[in-house]
Amino acid sequence: MEERIESFMNEIQKKNHIMLLVTNLDLCLSIEAEKQTYYLSFKKKKVEFSKERAFPAAQYAKLSGREDLLIHLLDGHIKLREGISIGYFNLVCPFRTLLVLESIFYLARPMTLKVFI
Repeated sequence: MEERIESFMNEIQKKNHIMLLVTNLDLCLSIEAEKQTYYLSFKKKKVEFSKERAFPAAQYAKLSGREDLLIHLLDGHIKLREGISIGYFNLVCPFRTLLVLESIFYLARPMTLKVFI
């Protein structure tokens, strides 16, 4: 799970259009899988990852779900709001934060190149 979160974080940092969303964001997202809680901090044009809650932030959001489904979310196979409506995930945050997180998860999904032979 840690590798997927780090890969997700790297995708965010590589894509300038996503960094525009993060520019003014002051948010700590806790991702609660079955066995572990992980933290992503969005602050001052930076995205940081930790296994401990050490990030002071103006806002906190809590995303929880099964680890395998969270991995599918990080890999871009499930959209955030679809997963919430189906019951895969629970997200506690204001609606505007949900919209920003939904955009970040959607835009940060890895782009795969399909080759047709």
